[in-house]
Amino acid sequence: HNVFPKIQHIDLLNKGEFRIRKEISFTDLTNGLLNADLERIQKLMHDKLAVNWNKSDRGDVLFGLQKDFPEAIRYSFPNNEAYRILVDQNHIKVIGAGIKGLHFGLVTLMHLFKMNIPLPSADILDYPIVAHRATFQYLPVPMTPKSKERILEYIDLKYNEIVVRSSDYREIDDPKIRDGIKKYYDFIKSFQIEPIPLLWINSDPSWEEGFLLENEPFVFQGDSLKFNFQRLVNLDSSRPVLRSKDNGGIVYLPEKDYRIVSVSPPVIKRVKNGSIPLNTTVYLTGDIIDGRAHRFSKACPSEELAYEEFDRISELIINTLHPQKLHVNHDELGLVNSDSRCKKRNMKDYELAAYQINRMRDIIKKHDPAVDMIMWADCINPYHNAGLKMLENTGDLIYKDIIMAHWKYSAENFQQRDLLEMGTKYFLDRGFRTYCSPWDHLVNHQAWEKILLENAGNPNFMGLMHTEWYSDDRSYGLSETAEINWTGRTWLTR
Repeated sequence: HNVFPKIQHIDLLNKGEFRIRKEISFTDLTNGLLNADLERIQKLMHDKLAVNWNKSDRGDVLFGLQKDFPEAIRYSFPNNEAYRILVDQNHIKVIGAGIKGLHFGLVTLMHLFKMNIPLPSADILDYPIVAHRATFQYLPVPMTPKSKERILEYIDLKYNEIVVRSSDYREIDDPKIRDGIKKYYDFIKSFQIEPIPLLWINSDPSWEEGFLLENEPFVFQGDSLKFNFQRLVNLDSSRPVLRSKDNGGIVYLPEKDYRIVSVSPPVIKRVKNGSIPLNTTVYLTGDIIDGRAHRFSKACPSEELAYEEFDRISELIINTLHPQKLHVNHDELGLVNSDSRCKKRNMKDYELAAYQINRMRDIIKKHDPAVDMIMWADCINPYHNAGLKMLENTGDLIYKDIIMAHWKYSAENFQQRDLLEMGTKYFLDRGFRTYCSPWDHLVNHQAWEKILLENAGNPNFMGLMHTEWYSDDRSYGLSETAEINWTGRTWLTR
């Protein structure tokens, strides 16, 4: 068992051994549909084994779809990602239930050849138990040798979806960036793997949710008014107001009485011929943004400029990359319903949260109804951050076709593991398609493995999504997640 994830079924036969020799020919019954896999095998044969791997009409190795072979060796496969490998003394036949199954069969064949030993005659049947085996990975643009090797590692572990995390999607209208991203997508797709773009909603800091200051006193130092917060919001949706008295007096006029010189750092200058005296106290009402207010930030649900930018970029991504899914992030909610843009709408916190999620989904569907939206589930999950923010009702107001990526990284005691299970049940019971997302610690993987085994038969249970939040070599749990997704078991559970 040098193949990982482990093969589901191996029946050893008494038909001799297939020996690695100097010349091995192959017959491709698909007419070139899996050239990327063939090139990898050819490179292995040439560089590592000194074997000539040549195409032939009557090859030692035959591979194709089930329909390409005689009925006598056809098989009732459990799904279209299944494959069968028949080994005897003279030939190896790789039979795929579908083109993806054939791809995985060739991956296994490559690992069998890599052992460089005689292969015993055998009937191998292999298949995954879940349909979506995803990973969430930062990949730099342009592609580097290191990132290419990382993708090949996912291919070898039989993942079939990669969420390609990059901040460069916002620059996809730049030809160099666009070509760099497309190079990733073409490479990933050539191995029958689905690349998934990642685009979150906010980009300009002034579009973030801030909090409202009301009649806060500040003193002009000569002609200047400076502040100890990081940003003043000055948009059509939210203009600051200066008054001469607390909640009353003169309302000073922009450009006539003062000018906003900078919003970050915030600086206001009085107009010398205006109504504001030197060194006077004024009272500010306005929205401010300061990273010290909360560890996490998000776009204000009531800032239309954020939706316009999300609309523009998502259209470019969809029309350029033609994805099946688009991941919008949207985890770790910060401030909720805290600035004037939201407060004036008189909506409840969970209504605002649901409004923003539904707007993103509507924008994506406008550009291509077939593209599904994925989001991190914590701000919907009442057993995670939604519960902490009193947003438990959000899930009742959002579209049920949004795919949830359910995560929770603590699993060190029974209470924490119960929260993982209750979150999974919450989404599946409401009809949401759901990924579960392990990370880092093996006890966390063990908890998710139990959840997978309990829910693998549920049609809304997508599978596990391996997550990485670093651009270095950390990959804790990568192989564990691959094994759980493929076989439903690892060495963590016996």
